[in-house]
Amino acid sequence: MLTQVVREGFSNVRRFYWDRNLLTWLVAIFASGFIVFSSSRLHRDVLYFAVFLPFLVFSTREQWRLILQNTGIRLLAALFLFLLLSLAWGPGEDQIDPFDRFRWAVLSLIYFSVVLVAASEDSRVLVKLGLVLSIAACAAVLWSSFQFYGTANGLQGRVYNHLFYSDNPIRGSVGLAFAGALAGLLLFTEKSLSPWMKALFGATFVFVVLFLFLGQSRGLLLALGAAMGVAFIVHGRLKWIALGAIAVGIALIASELLFGPGRSFIERGATYRLDIWQAALLPGLEAPFFGHGLSVEREIFVESVGKTFYSPHNLFLVAFLLGGLVALALLVLLVVFAVSRAYRHRRDWEYRVVLGLIAFGVINVSLTGHEIIYRVEPHVWVSFFLPLALAYSGQTSLRR
Repeated sequence: MLTQVVREGFSNVRRFYWDRNLLTWLVAIFASGFIVFSSSRLHRDVLYFAVFLPFLVFSTREQWRLILQNTGIRLLAALFLFLLLSLAWGPGEDQIDPFDRFRWAVLSLIYFSVVLVAASEDSRVLVKLGLVLSIAACAAVLWSSFQFYGTANGLQGRVYNHLFYSDNPIRGSVGLAFAGALAGLLLFTEKSLSPWMKALFGATFVFVVLFLFLGQSRGLLLALGAAMGVAFIVHGRLKWIALGAIAVGIALIASELLFGPGRSFIERGATYRLDIWQAALLPGLEAPFFGHGLSVEREIFVESVGKTFYSPHNLFLVAFLLGGLVALALLVLLVVFAVSRAYRHRRDWEYRVVLGLIAFGVINVSLTGHEIIYRVEPHVWVSFFLPLALAYSGQTSLRR
């Protein structure tokens, strides 16, 4: 009798969990944590206990069977497995325990699966994700602006000090920029939005662009522009591309006037990116097929500028350095198959949004990608894994 009551209770809770699409809201709250959470411990607790635990408890055997058949999961698992095996021929200098690398690889796969299932179960996943992220982004911008007004060196000082764990401006701006890109894409592609949603997404887009501009987050602005440009091209809105080009020109002129000599976008250029990539390519060519292993030192000394950088600043170069052409091919295929699937369904507004988000992620990790298997990292988890999982979700038909 007791066993039957427990089973019925569990079935009712699981039905409520899936019917109410709680997984979508929980994923959105976790993603918003990259913008508003002030503690990395709290952020991880939300991931483990609010997202992963109920997902693992309430998922069915059929769902896991379909997940394991997903091309995206298989490619990502193959990439992680090869990189973990590369520890066998690496130099053994990595400061992180191999068990930690294995743990983060497993957690990354679970996270990818979670997004797959959430998008497959909920047809409004993009709108809900955009809603939560937009609220978080607007709240972060307004709170940061008022709370620290006059105590930092202008708005860019507040960007540099008071987003994402209060310590790192680049990581802190990734979630903010992603929220702005998603808001802009939803605003220009989804025609059935209510007036208040349009107002929210429009305000988010404007706030984020202004915040990133004043913070001089050039790579994220480029990624955001690429996201909008790809969506406009696919949608055939060429006039919006022309207007975007004019806006870029105005922004460059404004940066010259606002930031002064030596700090404008044009003068700062690509911050030695080409020099870093060229220097990172040379050690990669020394072990072109299987790479130097996951434990190899990531620091790159750039002789032309006399500086040492802590990584190649490009996720694809990182893959090549660690796992050679094998790892690079798996990573490229992961992106290519996702783009191909989204492009085939480009008549649906959801896939036009996903194409834009993939463009955002690829540009972002190509300019600031540092690690593939490493903690809960916004560059990879939010801007890269999330849109790729959304693209692959249509292959896993779980929606009842």
